[in-house]
Amino acid sequence: MVVSSTATADDAAPRVVEDCRGVLQVLSDGTIVRSAAGAVDVPVDPSVEWKDVVYDAALGLGLRVYKPPASSAAAFADGDAGSKLPVVVAFHGGGFCINSYATPHFHAACSAVTSVAA
Repeated sequence: MVVSSTATADDAAPRVVEDCRGVLQVLSDGTIVRSAAGAVDVPVDPSVEWKDVVYDAALGLGLRVYKPPASSAAAFADGDAGSKLPVVVAFHGGGFCINSYATPHFHAACSAVTSVAA
């Protein structure tokens, strides 16, 4: 039996054409592969409340909102029900190509700022 191959370079499995520290790879067929990086043990203030919110579902944009500890919020309000907490907005300059707002060290930094913001 004779087997002939008519495979071309286009039929070959995609290959890595760009590699960013093994965390983000661009393949020859345009596919982008992001690694499932292991958990990073970063201390976070457990008294800071946070939740993830959808900002624009059509674009797949979300954000994380933090609230200082109840004791800090109460001290800031000083009993005035109309008082509001300060707002700190943090924008990551890299466009989150590799990480996201949920990356442990970003989460820890925002949690630390929130714990002293009030």
